Amino acid sequence: KFTSADDGWVYIGRWLHGRMYGDGCVTWPNGITYAGQWKDGIREGVGKLTWPDGSWYEGEFQHNCIEGKGKKVLPDGSWFEGQFHDSELEGHGTFHWPDGTEFEGLWHESEIVGPGCHRFPNGTMITGVFENHGATGEGTKRWSNGCIYTGALLNNKIHHYGVLQWPDGRRYVGHF
Repeated sequence: KFTSADDGWVYIGRWLHGRMYGDGCVTWPNGITYAGQWKDGIREGVGKLTWPDGSWYEGEFQHNCIEGKGKKVLPDGSWFEGQFHDSELEGHGTFHWPDGTEFEGLWHESEIVGPGCHRFPNGTMITGVFENHGATGEGTKRWSNGCIYTGALLNNKIHHYGVLQWPDGRRYVGHF
């Protein structure tokens, strides 16, 4: 066990050449803890970072940052599982909200961008290209009653021209 007199953090684990190395656990004065792998005094490998508000991240670390595959859980119960870069949601992953809504697709700097699928608790599912918090451009919207719309979307809403098909085979092709 090592306690930093200057900074107030406590480390329990292995040392190599005067630096944290291998498996170990640090608790900082602000209540944040990290338990996992260390290399040359920095987080490197797999570990779990926990914040005082109850949120946590478990997964890969590189160069002391959240980097690679992992899962982050927030205090409200929502969680993201997928790729991270420099502690941000980056690349492919799925975000789950407490109400059962989920989005699977591409992320850049923790924002939804590009192709994906947004599923809602009521059975509605939207697939398309996402920007500005919704599918925009060509996409598909499916309802739990079996109706399917294919065509232009703007922020998850039917926009201008498309095809609406009912489960019994009826179709409407045109402007909305």
